[in-house]
Formats: sequence, structure tokens, C-alpha cells
Amino acid sequence: HKVATIPTSPRKLLNNAIIAVIIANIKINNKIIQIANLHLQSSHYKPFDLVAIKQFNETKKYIDYNLNYVIGGDFNVDHNDFVNLTDIKSINYPSDPTIYVNFKTGDSICYPLDSYCSQTYDYFISTINLKKPKTIGTKYSDHLPVETQFDL
Repeated sequence: HKVATIPTSPRKLLNNAIIAVIIANIKINNKIIQIANLHLQSSHYKPFDLVAIKQFNETKKYIDYNLNYVIGGDFNVDHNDFVNLTDIKSINYPSDPTIYVNFKTGDSICYPLDSYCSQTYDYFISTINLKKPKTIGTKYSDHLPVETQFDL
């Protein structure tokens, strides 16, 4: 399969936060799907930083809404807060949390521990019907990776 990457350069936003997104158009069975992977502003002492929402809104300008798309990655906003703070009302998230955060110390880990709040920061937004995402049990990061599948 041919993969065409759309180059995007970081743009400065509020508080000098940078958009981190990689976008690729992928052709599968003569259908083009746009895949975007993003990483939004984190917040260590509160559930989210509003800069992450500003970054997401800026990122949306790069999505080609004439194509089917999947946007995934580390939103750094729990899925419940995300739907309340944006115009996106349907997201695909795993049943299990993807991160555990101690908002008093600012520490985060990928497994449950007393005084750590479970959050789901990693998920997908898509025009394609995705299977229920699942977390992948690993301790390489403070976030558990998330996977899903789709049929065309």
C-alpha cells in the first residue's frame, strides 16, 4: 500500500504550547483514510489544561473532512471531560483507564495505586466504525497504549 504523508509544522499556541500531530493519508482497497496521531498539552496537578482543547481545535483545521478519518493519540483530557469541552460527542475509548494520576504530587503511572485517580486520556475519534479499543498492558510509559481495529 502507498502511504502519503501530509507534512505539518508545529504552530505556537497560547502559553507557547506546540501542536504535536502527524497526519497521513493511507490508501487501502482504493479507499483513502486520513490517520492523525496527536499529543496534546498535559497537566500534572489538575485533570486537564484548557490549552489541550485549544490545540485540538487548531489540529481540526488540518483534517480533510471529505475523507474518512481516524484521529487518535494522547489527548491528555479524560474522555468524559473531552465530550463536555468540545463539539465532539462520539469518541471510541477503552473500558480500562489509560493512566493513573496523583493530582497532589503531579505524578502519573500506568497501574492503579491508592491516591491515584484513574483517567482515560488515550482514545480515538473516527468516521469509520471502530472495534472497542483496548489497552495494551505494558509499563514502558505512564500511559497504557491503546489499540483498535476497523473494517473497510
